[in-house]
Amino acid sequence: MPFGPLPGGLAYFAGVKLLGYTAYGQSLRKRFDDDPAQNWSRTFKIGAVRTLIGVVLGAAYGALAWKGIFGDSAPAVFMIGLLPVRIGEWLLLLRLMFKERTRDTRQTAWAVGLGVVVSYGLDLIGILAAFVLPGGAWVC
Repeated sequence: MPFGPLPGGLAYFAGVKLLGYTAYGQSLRKRFDDDPAQNWSRTFKIGAVRTLIGVVLGAAYGALAWKGIFGDSAPAVFMIGLLPVRIGEWLLLLRLMFKERTRDTRQTAWAVGLGVVVSYGLDLIGILAAFVLPGGAWVC
C-alpha cells in the first residue's frame, strides 16, 4: 500500500529510492555527457530531485487511487497506471537536470525507459520490504 501506516515506512523506502535514483543519476550524467568535473554532490542532487518528484506525484496518484478512481480493481491495475506517471516523472527530471542536452530523442527515450525500469525495480524492493519491516511503504 502506498506510504504505509507509519512515518518510518515512508522514510526507509524513500531512502531506498534516493539511493537507487542517485546511482542511476550517475549513469544519466554519463549518458548526457555531463561535465565530468562535477562531483558526487551533483549526482546526489539528481537522486534527491527524482525522489522528491516521486514523493509529490506518488502522493497525488495514491490519493486518486484511494478516492476510488480504479474502483475495486487489482493492485496490478494500480501499478500499470503508474506507467504514464513514471514516464512524466523521468521526462521532468531530465528537463530539470539536463535541459537542452535531452534534445536527442533516442537517447532521452532510452534514459526514460531505463528510469521506469529502475523505478519499478525499486518498488519491488519496497513491496518486499513491506512484508518484513514495520511500517512498509513505497513511493513513485
